[in-house]
Amino acid sequence: MEAIQLALYHFEQNNSDEAIKIIKEILSSAGDEEKYQAAYLLFDFGFMKEAKDIIENLLRDNKTNSSYKSLLADIHIELNEDEKAIQLLHDINPRDESYLPSLIQLADLYQSQGLFEVAEQKLHEAKSINPEEEIIDLALAELYFSLGNFSKCIPIYEHFITEHSSIGGIILASRLGEAYAALGNHEKAFTYYEQIQDETPDILFKFGLSAFHLERYQVAIQKWTESIELDPYYYIVYRYLGEAYYLENMLDEANEVVQLGLTYDEHNDELFYLAAKIAQRRKQTDKAINFIQQAIKMNPERREFTLFYISLLRESFREEEVVGYLLEALNNDYFDPVFEWELAKSYYEIDEFEKALKYYGEASKYFEEDAKFLYEYGYILIEAGEIVKGKEILNKYVRLEPADYDTIELLNRL
Repeated sequence: MEAIQLALYHFEQNNSDEAIKIIKEILSSAGDEEKYQAAYLLFDFGFMKEAKDIIENLLRDNKTNSSYKSLLADIHIELNEDEKAIQLLHDINPRDESYLPSLIQLADLYQSQGLFEVAEQKLHEAKSINPEEEIIDLALAELYFSLGNFSKCIPIYEHFITEHSSIGGIILASRLGEAYAALGNHEKAFTYYEQIQDETPDILFKFGLSAFHLERYQVAIQKWTESIELDPYYYIVYRYLGEAYYLENMLDEANEVVQLGLTYDEHNDELFYLAAKIAQRRKQTDKAINFIQQAIKMNPERREFTLFYISLLRESFREEEVVGYLLEALNNDYFDPVFEWELAKSYYEIDEFEKALKYYGEASKYFEEDAKFLYEYGYILIEAGEIVKGKEILNKYVRLEPADYDTIELLNRL
């Protein structure tokens, strides 16, 4: 054992060659316990092959030793040999003291393989053996958390947080904040994020999200600014930070953040979209159009981008460009029923009634319950002289909007 201690010393001094030399020298005369300790030491410092050789030799002479099996299973896991680890852990006798830890290891392995029900079964079996063991409850909470079953993991984390701020390397307030946020309870999430002392960029980002959902934009700005100060390459933050500034009408700051974000992530369509919105609010329509065109180039199927682009063109009275763009989009199979509606509006604006009615008719298959659409379509039909069809559409409309007395009066006159 003195030799093992000396090897440990050399490992800690980053003199691994000397440590391994000492271990090799003692193996021929060492007892089983010393060999086991040597294998564990090698495993602990990342020398898997050397540790594996020792423990496999020990198992040849003592095939039922559960400590050997557990260590060899750990080595197999580190070597990405999960199936071999599972086989070893299944061989441990239920009456052995290593059986309970083996169940927890098996649950972790099955979880990593996506066999969540089997993982849960193993943990419940472990809990039936030792109901008071905290590590089992924590493993269950982590399993439920990974599955998005937040109503099950929250009570476990809340039990632990009464006595611990973290356990097993897990920051409990962070887990609870994320779980409550996923359930839409951002107020509760916010209170847990406030409790965290050691804030990482990821925690700061999630804290900011809860603040953002609560419309506490200044808090969100503070947390997200801190996040990118810690890690400027945390790309996702720039879009949200820019949005918070935009909603606070701090347009210079919003623009600065967006432009900085684009230096790190030049292919982020959301940043270009936000840049377009900022430019629009600053009355810089040409800039806004340029930015949204770049966003559309990256993501042509995003409806929100297209509708914003159309609104910008209409602000500049460029209705014929709207028609051209929408026809091209439809021809390129970027089909969206709202495009047909918008195309119908544009044709109406440029006095092409026949084409307008054609596209209103096409779109009507998708907007039978949309009051705004029915109102537009009905009035345009009547304007075009198609009274019967117009009355039919407006009757559908007033069933949805019974307080529109002007339209009801028109129908009565008709």
